[in-house]
Order: sequence, then C-alpha cells, then structure tokens
Amino acid sequence: MVARRNGQAAVVETQGKAAKKTENKAGALKLMVFLLCIFLLLELVVYLVIVPGMGPAKIFYEGINRYVPEDLVYLLGENGTRNWFRFDARAAASALSSFTGVESVEVEKHFPDSVTIRVEERTPVAMTLATVQERMVPVMVDEAGVVFPMDIRGEDSGLPLITGLPVENRAGGMRLDKLYQPLFGQIAALRADKRQYFAALSEIHVIPKEYGTYELILYPVYGKVRVFMDRNLNEETLQYMMVALDVVNSMKPEVKEIDLRYGSVSYRTAAMDAAAITEIGGRFER
Repeated sequence: MVARRNGQAAVVETQGKAAKKTENKAGALKLMVFLLCIFLLLELVVYLVIVPGMGPAKIFYEGINRYVPEDLVYLLGENGTRNWFRFDARAAASALSSFTGVESVEVEKHFPDSVTIRVEERTPVAMTLATVQERMVPVMVDEAGVVFPMDIRGEDSGLPLITGLPVENRAGGMRLDKLYQPLFGQIAALRADKRQYFAALSEIHVIPKEYGTYELILYPVYGKVRVFMDRNLNEETLQYMMVALDVVNSMKPEVKEIDLRYGSVSYRTAAMDAAAITEIGGRFER
C-alpha cells in the first residue's frame, strides 16, 4: 500500500511539474507577443510620426491669387526649411506679413509634417509709379493707400493710373500720405460701379496744393484735352466732365484744357496764354 501511494504521489508531482512548465512556456510566449507588439508599435510611430516630422515641413498656401508661393517662400528664410517640430508658426506669420502685397496671414501646423498658410491679399484699386532701386516701376495701391508690388499675372489692367503721388519708402513698405486716402476710397467706390468710368480715362494726375490739399487733372482716353477738377472724384463729377467735353469739343475742337474746378466750365486753346481763359455757358447744374 505504501509503495502504491508513493507511486501516485510521484505521478501527481510529475504532472504538477509538467503543468507548471507548460504555464511558464505560455507566459513566456505571451511576453514575447507583447514585446513584439510594443516593437511594432514603436516602429509604426517612428515611420508615421518621427520620420515625417524630421524632414522639411510640407507647406501649403491658401488664398493666393495674384502671386505664387515663390513670391512668399523666400520671406520664411531658414524657417521654411525646418522640420515640423522646429517650424515656428508665429515667426512665419510675422515674416509673411512684412510683404506689402499681403494684408493678413494665418499659419497653422498640422501633425505630423504639414503647415497651412492662409493669405489674404491686398485688393488694388489703382496703379501708380514708384522709384525702386533707381528705376521707375508700376505698383498697385489699395483703398487704404498702401503701395505694393504689381502682380505678375497682369489681371488688373483696368486699374486707373494715378500719377504725381509722393510715394514714401518706410520700414513697413511704401505708403501714401493719409491726405490721399479719400481719393482711393472714391476710386474704390467708382470701380464697384458696373459702368466702368475709368475706361474713359488714361491717367489721373494729382497736383498737391498748399495747406494740405490737392487737385486733379484728368486725361481722357480719346483726344488731347486735359480736365482740371477739384478733389471730389465721384460719379457725378465724371458725368459732368463727359458732358463738358462734348459741349466744348463741339464748339472749339482745338481746346487743350477744360477747367471744372469752380462750378463753371472754362477752356483754353493752344493759341491762348495761361491767363486767357474763356468761360462758356455759365454754370452746368450738377
């Protein structure tokens, strides 16, 4: 009996050792699977997150119509070649805002490797001439009197040309004196009209006057007559000018100048001297 019991105990002990060994193998296998999953997860993070973020950030521009990314990317400098982690969104917005053709900039970083730059371009209302690097070049002006580079696409050929403006070079770009801002507000309002009044004008020349004011000389597209006007440029005055041109040209085709500044219509021919101004027809009712 004793031998039999000893034999049974030996069998139970053997079975226990076998079960424990199997349990240890299963635990080791689970540990290996867990470590493999961790390794694969880390590898996935490296290839999907770390590696893309370590290369130069992918920059996407939105809102660019007049310009191309190459016009702006140089402003980013070294920041534009940095990886996503080192890309400074605030510095990028500040740098791009220094370009006078841009009114506002918004920069957003998108994990893990892209950057979106939303640009609001300035809307031109007129063209003028400025001296840049000792050369006279055409530039554009917005309603606020900010001067910025001509767009490369030439989509704004219908902009009126304004000459005689004292363009100032400042740290923030070329700007016009606040004195002339009302003029560009008037031009913006006229450009919004579908009748395209500026199609009849080849140039608007500004004459600065004493005491902080100015007057205008308008040059119609057809003919060699120039028209003197005060600083009020609106639909009413342009219609008044067209009527005056028709009346004067029908009476005196050799007229070189028409003066509408004082509520009456005066003209001067090439044969007259500057003082020999002839007034016709009394006053036109506006």
